[in-house]
Amino acid sequence: MLDGAFPGKHISHPHKLVMPNLTEEVQSFLSDAKVKLQENTSRIDTLERNTTRPYRSNPGDTGEPDNNTKPAEKILRKAAVPTQNPMLGLYLKGIVLGDWSGMDLEKRTALSSVNANGGYTLPMDVSNEIVDFARAKSVCFDAGVRTLNMGEGFVRVPRLISDPVGTWKAENADLGTTAITFDSVDLHAHTLVATMRCSIELFEDSKMINETMVQSLTRALGLQLDEAILRGTGSTMPTGIRNTTGVTIVNADSVAPAGGAQITRDMISNACQTIWSANGNPNSVIMSPREFGILDRGIDQLGQPLEPFPSYDLLSKHVTSSIPTNLGSVADSTATTTSELFVGDFTQVVAALRTNWTVEASRSAIGAFSMMQVVVRLYSRWDVGVLLPAHFVVIKNLIA
Repeated sequence: MLDGAFPGKHISHPHKLVMPNLTEEVQSFLSDAKVKLQENTSRIDTLERNTTRPYRSNPGDTGEPDNNTKPAEKILRKAAVPTQNPMLGLYLKGIVLGDWSGMDLEKRTALSSVNANGGYTLPMDVSNEIVDFARAKSVCFDAGVRTLNMGEGFVRVPRLISDPVGTWKAENADLGTTAITFDSVDLHAHTLVATMRCSIELFEDSKMINETMVQSLTRALGLQLDEAILRGTGSTMPTGIRNTTGVTIVNADSVAPAGGAQITRDMISNACQTIWSANGNPNSVIMSPREFGILDRGIDQLGQPLEPFPSYDLLSKHVTSSIPTNLGSVADSTATTTSELFVGDFTQVVAALRTNWTVEASRSAIGAFSMMQVVVRLYSRWDVGVLLPAHFVVIKNLIA
């Protein structure tokens, strides 16, 4: 009914007075909800980082979004977070017990042909899942090491030896040439195996055995990948950073090299300087638990914790038991008390995967039949390549 339709009557429209207040309330509610969502997202990101690794996984990580991080680096870190419900456990239960419950027919038929040893080549998605689990257990991948799929047993990856140099040119002057030197990294697949055994009764009765076996196998694989990337000898395993030509090896004690020395922040700062001089940008430091503890307990004359150098503070810190603390001393080869520490740009290392993971389960291998046990073996083929050796420094002869 319109105003003025009845003489002497004025019909009001209450909704015209209420609507502005309602709009303001809705806008205020939406604004508060947006702030809460941002706060919760930040808390979730912080919890994920803290539960994945006890130390900061990214240089300069303060808990705030890193707008300078390259998209590829973000994708790499996300890829290292495994799924909550590993399919490998379901495949193990089906292979060992013949119980395929909980797995649809499509996934079961995706299990490739059985080999002569009773082994199964796992589907690509399950193989990638194992890679993700192993990477989650590996500090080297957390430090930035990238993965590469090898199409065949031998792959040659180009490597830049010297950077191009720009020159200023005068008018009508001859333009000189600057050489760019390339080398190559030859990748040859090496076999990585993890084996474990348990009783058939445990497999039949325990609901957690599948998850436990997955965690145990992938933890072993992650530690072996760390050892290969850091200290691989190149014989039956890949050649790691420590044994790659062009990597700078520094003795911990520059005054009396034979004696060795405890790790200090000065040593790590000098290592960063060496890498900066080679036009590199170190992003991580990897050390043994002993060396991390020594640095962590450092105090000044007043008993206060030492302030870290900016170079050390910006590095992502990682600890692994794959770095031994019983290496031979330079002074006395019979004294096995030294360790090593690695500083560098770990994005310049690639771990190349040749074949999908193959899982084998046997009730008769290695005496399993007489003890009613199951032997499970998981293997694949890998190699490691250091693309820029000059961007790494290894500090050796560290003592407790």
